[in-house]
Amino acid sequence: MNCPTCDYEFDPSRGLQCPRCGEALDCGEIGCSNCDACDSLFEQLGQRIRPK
Repeated sequence: MNCPTCDYEFDPSRGLQCPRCGEALDCGEIGCSNCDACDSLFEQLGQRIRPK
């Protein structure tokens, strides 16, 4: 995925903080199609229906 702040491409499965600029992203701010950090469809659904 690309960081929306600095456009650096990084692997979200290692965490949602950009290693270049330090921007911490929230699952609610990005779509699953842009992130791909969740292992399964069930995990993606859980992220969408959990209260914040």
